[in-house]
Amino acid sequence: MEISEEKGGKKIEDAKVKVKVIDPNDKAQEKLVEWSKEMKHYGCDLEMKEKGKYGVIILFKTKDEKQHLAKFWYEVK
Repeated sequence: MEISEEKGGKKIEDAKVKVKVIDPNDKAQEKLVEWSKEMKHYGCDLEMKEKGKYGVIILFKTKDEKQHLAKFWYEVK
């Protein structure tokens, strides 16, 4: 995953990032996400074994201590 500034699109490489995924049975998993210098993105391993819709919530805090939130649905077919 990449995080960038809204204006200008500069990549943010020093955010504190947490991801929460809720599976089709309402079971949640949470992971802290690390920046990879080699891959030039944030990443972690999450399990999505069952078919159905998963709720994905991304919380991150930037260097200026502002908190940000992104939410979306992902469907495994």
